[in-house]
Amino acid sequence: MPLSRDEGWRPMNGAVHDLGRFVLTALFASLLVSVQSGCGWHVEDEEDQFPQTMTLTAEVVTPSEVSLQWTAHTDPVAGYDLYRDGVAVNDIHLPGTSYSDNALQPNTRYCYIVYAVEAVVGTVARSNEACLTTPTTAGWNIETVASGTDPALALDASNAPHLSFRNTGGVRLAVKSGSSWQLEVVDANAGAFGDTDVQLDENGADHVSYWDYNKNSLRVASNATGPWIGLLLDGGGNINALALDQAGATHIAYNNQDIGSMNYVSDVSGSWLTQWLAGFGNGTIYDTDILVTDAGAVHLVYTIGSGQACALYYMTNSGGNWLEQVIAPSTNCGASLAENSTGQLHVAYSTPFGLWHAHRTTGAWVTEQVDEFDGIGGDRVSLAIDEADFLHIAYQDHNADLKYATDISGTWELVFIDSGGQVGYAPAIAVDPLGTVSIAYEDREDGTVKLASN
Repeated sequence: MPLSRDEGWRPMNGAVHDLGRFVLTALFASLLVSVQSGCGWHVEDEEDQFPQTMTLTAEVVTPSEVSLQWTAHTDPVAGYDLYRDGVAVNDIHLPGTSYSDNALQPNTRYCYIVYAVEAVVGTVARSNEACLTTPTTAGWNIETVASGTDPALALDASNAPHLSFRNTGGVRLAVKSGSSWQLEVVDANAGAFGDTDVQLDENGADHVSYWDYNKNSLRVASNATGPWIGLLLDGGGNINALALDQAGATHIAYNNQDIGSMNYVSDVSGSWLTQWLAGFGNGTIYDTDILVTDAGAVHLVYTIGSGQACALYYMTNSGGNWLEQVIAPSTNCGASLAENSTGQLHVAYSTPFGLWHAHRTTGAWVTEQVDEFDGIGGDRVSLAIDEADFLHIAYQDHNADLKYATDISGTWELVFIDSGGQVGYAPAIAVDPLGTVSIAYEDREDGTVKLASN
């Protein structure tokens, strides 16, 4: 017969036994579903069961990196497990009391807790929860141009950007027309890899130097007559840079990896002439840049070495014969060259742990550090000088963030442009007469070439 509410419900002895067994089973099951981090266990829904013995602090380093520090647990431990927003950050126990968490998103709130893990018992204690919000990036306009890699950038007379780059369709050129991009095929048969560079002549025609991956040759192409016409100049050239002089002649600095040399080719005499500049028994040329002054003097820089350990060299024929100098004996293998309105030369380059600037004064190079990295930054950098002789540098930090440095205020200002993921590769910068800065770069998260502008 049904029980009334007043009588309640009292289980018989067998029911009491079953209920006890049910409670024990449920408790054991709750332990089985505990969250494992490395070899330690803790119950995420019951964090308060662990005593708080550690103090955790979190500090923003960049829009994609947070530095975490915590006090040690009172007893010896096998290590520590770090959780971000309830998800384990580390696959194995952390041996120390600090951690740098990167690949984060800008303008995002993150909360961290650290757990102490003993070898036999497992998780035994926790820290406080430390929360923070990563800063936003500079708020520049960022647009996707096309799929591709290794962009080069030039501005035409109306300040519209022209980008040369590579993808599976070969060497391509993208030109901004209004709010859309017009894509052209420079050489469909040159392959998807290797340097390109682009410059515009006084008539607005594009000139592109590039490496023909399939034929291992240096080529130059132009649309001055309408359709793209290309010329084979020499073997090699997977590293190359192009400049046009006031008369419209072409000057290209490049390497020939087959014979281990740094070369220069120009049609300033009316026909193409190649000069051997320097040879190397070992080492690889990783980057080069070139400019030609109004007086016709050629200045170039290049890096040679192995991996992320290169020497940075400068060469010029301004005195008639080629002069060579060492700017920096140890760099991260990337460099960019520019000239200001008074004819002074400036070079931006990276070292494994920083961004540097050098300028040439009375025949010698004076260097200064612009930015410091926590780890190894990107190798490629790009330098532009505006009409007021202020410097603008695009580069990649140790988190693969795209950064921008300028001395327009009298001191170096450092700005994050794009962050969170593998962005900022192979940046190329240009500044128009109004001071608008444009940076082309490769985003390896989605395999695209992008343009950021302020």
